[in-house]
Amino acid sequence: MRDILSRRMPKWGLVFKLRERLKHVHDKVAERYEDGELTVQAAVDDKTLEDMILEALETAGEPVRWKELKLAFSGIAGEDRLRRAVTRLKATSKVAELSGTRIALPKHVSPEMVGKVRNKPVIAEILKRAEAGGNVG
Repeated sequence: MRDILSRRMPKWGLVFKLRERLKHVHDKVAERYEDGELTVQAAVDDKTLEDMILEALETAGEPVRWKELKLAFSGIAGEDRLRRAVTRLKATSKVAELSGTRIALPKHVSPEMVGKVRNKPVIAEILKRAEAGGNVG
């Protein structure tokens, strides 16, 4: 029973690590508008959001579950917008989609995990890297 619960719970240490990194990136790129006592922060554009997702996956250095990514991006991008950005990254093979609603940068997916990868172009990239003797990470 404990194993089942631990698989469902997010890795909070990872979430906090990603949030801290994303906060620094977001503060640099987000535009702020001030009008007297009111401060409004504009949402980041789609390209910047994709770059932030790639930065988060690089920071993680391992596959990240959707729940963890969603928690890390709360307050930065809504769930639908985040999902669309991840879908675009998967379509361009910039991220690997793994079973269990996990995503990772292809370089963080070991050849042993190829059976869990869902997007075929990424599988080819991982196997090509393994044949060339490239290291993971």
